[in-house]
Amino acid sequence: MTTSDPVDELQRFDPAIPVESATTPPASWYVDETFAEMERRAFREAWVPVARVDQVTAPGVCVTGTVAGEPWVIVRGDDGMLRGFSNVCRHHASGVVTEAQALACAPLEELVCPYHGWTYGLDGSLKRAPRSGGIKDFDASTMGLRPVSVTTCGQFVLMRVAGDAPLPNGLDALVSKLDEMGASGLRWKTRRTFIVACNWKVFVDNYLDGGYHVATLHKDLAAQLDLEGYATECHGDTVVQTCGDSVLYAWVWPNLMINRYGSVLDTNVVLPIAADRCAVVFDWWFAEGVDTGAMDESFESSARVQEEDRLVCESVQRGLHSSAYDGGRYAPRLEHGMHAFHCKLYGALSG
Repeated sequence: MTTSDPVDELQRFDPAIPVESATTPPASWYVDETFAEMERRAFREAWVPVARVDQVTAPGVCVTGTVAGEPWVIVRGDDGMLRGFSNVCRHHASGVVTEAQALACAPLEELVCPYHGWTYGLDGSLKRAPRSGGIKDFDASTMGLRPVSVTTCGQFVLMRVAGDAPLPNGLDALVSKLDEMGASGLRWKTRRTFIVACNWKVFVDNYLDGGYHVATLHKDLAAQLDLEGYATECHGDTVVQTCGDSVLYAWVWPNLMINRYGSVLDTNVVLPIAADRCAVVFDWWFAEGVDTGAMDESFESSARVQEEDRLVCESVQRGLHSSAYDGGRYAPRLEHGMHAFHCKLYGALSG
């Protein structure tokens, strides 16, 4: 779908207007493919979570994926250094490390393109280019895999395609808070991925409404929470929602959500696929000694909540296409975290 000039549509949201008087971004932000393309640039310029630290502890073990249309590979070198690269061969653009290789978790001694056999070291340098004799002005030292910036924070590996930059403002404080809640002692258990027929921002908006929808949409969850004690605080590039001392829901720009409660920590990473479609990747960590039955109960509870969220997010996406809706208003005492997200997005897109 194409609407009017995207610059004009972008300017219809004014981050200078306080949340009490502000209107939400127009529907075009959520349905127009032009905005989806603008957001791909914003994702390339952001630190995004792409792996767990425990996935890449051994030299030669790789993880791969795609963020904002950019295929990537992360590998631990023989020197112990964690490196990231565009997973794109410099010869004819084939993926170098295959998904099957990454899923096998077997250490690789070098990275070999399956198309024509161009071979790269674990440091990304081009080691061999078979049958390439005769190419004029060919300098192998300039033909290594393009590097991308990677770092670790807590249990996460973060990547920034556009090069190095400071980590999200507020992330260090959030990790410290999670450590105080015992997150560093938890162990990863499993991952599940859900496809949701909505714009990725619809999913984030739902997460950042300050618990507004919980009493109506998640009645089983609401019975376990003290919603009167629900609080939302915005810190730089993060929004932290708490419900008492033992429940924390945190969002980190642009697409990471961290949920800490009881003996469990789970994370949601939302990945744009198209203007009307996203993937949500869930990972679960548990305290030592939690039995299988308790884990299964947690999975089932999360699945119920996710299904309720999926249905309402897909309903919202259909409504955003309607001629009856162009924009809405914020419930300021609850939805200031959502407003902070929209202001951050405006800054990223206008930049």
